[in-house]
Amino acid sequence: MTELEINLLEEIEKLQRTAEEAKVYESIKKILIAYENEVIKPLVNLVISQQSSIFIKENIFNLLKEISSGVLMKHILPLIKNNNSFIRNKVIEIVEFMEKEPVEKLMRLLDDPDKNVRKHALDILYSTLSAEAISGLRKGLRDENINNVITAVEYIGLRKDKGSVKDIINIFEETTNVMLKCACLEALGNIGDTAIFNFISRHFEDLKSQNKFVVFSYIKLLGKIGEKSNLNDLIFLFEHYGEIALKELLTATITLCQRHNLIEVPEQIIIILEKLTDKNINQMYKYEIINFLSKYSPVKAKEIALKYLMTNDEMLIMSALEILSVNGEMNDIKLLEELKMRNNLSENIKEEIDFTIEEIKKINEKFRW
Repeated sequence: MTELEINLLEEIEKLQRTAEEAKVYESIKKILIAYENEVIKPLVNLVISQQSSIFIKENIFNLLKEISSGVLMKHILPLIKNNNSFIRNKVIEIVEFMEKEPVEKLMRLLDDPDKNVRKHALDILYSTLSAEAISGLRKGLRDENINNVITAVEYIGLRKDKGSVKDIINIFEETTNVMLKCACLEALGNIGDTAIFNFISRHFEDLKSQNKFVVFSYIKLLGKIGEKSNLNDLIFLFEHYGEIALKELLTATITLCQRHNLIEVPEQIIIILEKLTDKNINQMYKYEIINFLSKYSPVKAKEIALKYLMTNDEMLIMSALEILSVNGEMNDIKLLEELKMRNNLSENIKEEIDFTIEEIKKINEKFRW
């Protein structure tokens, strides 16, 4: 350690023993102001020193976050290669506060022989939210390490970079790696360019021959950029993947119908969803199904609502009450009054029952006139 670093460490440790953490931070800040750029390298060295406690490292990093300096970037970026995950994560935090300045240096790290360094560079480029960082993420698509390519694809999808669509389609068509194919499909869905759907859908004309994980990602894509006609594909997928991809199928069906503002859906979709409400599936899925059916098949939705009222699940009872408050009839009131007499109901449910009864009365009073 240099004489300056030793003096700094001694000063900081003395403060640590005698002062509150806030005072230590302020003291380090005064040192930094006094020495300006001269002290940045010693402070960076202190955070990787075995002699520095976590307390000292944390305070130094917190202060370095406030600095926007080429000198800081020169000394902080090499710490991406550090074996200590605490230090690597702190470096990422610091760079998140930067914008254009570190991009050029990070771009050079994408040529580093160490695949982990290139991965960390991609992480930081994504986190900077800088427009210039997109070119670095695109460069990651050509990385020799497939995990880094997957990372670049995912980040480009999250940044919704339409300029990378063609490259991602090419990668999807050329790779045999299942996880990379999945990443490509999900990135294309996030980017949301509906114009490219036909280029992708031709690879799924025979859904039975596809890897199931790739199919899961394709289901998500259908919801985000699929056509109305793809509801027929979803019928097939419900029949063959309904037990293992139910969440993805429900989300895709609901999203596709909402995107296209559909007034009606194929009867087969209604039948499939109605049958699911009798199965032992997650209650949240049952809630989503009844809400979906309330728009496309109110009669079926009410039938299911009356079944839900007989359960002990308050979430399902609440969803049933929501349906009945819109299309309930006067003869449903007696059932609701009997339901309210059950001992195991919460006060919230009882209040909702009262509200539903009043709504039913209002609706039917309006129709009488």
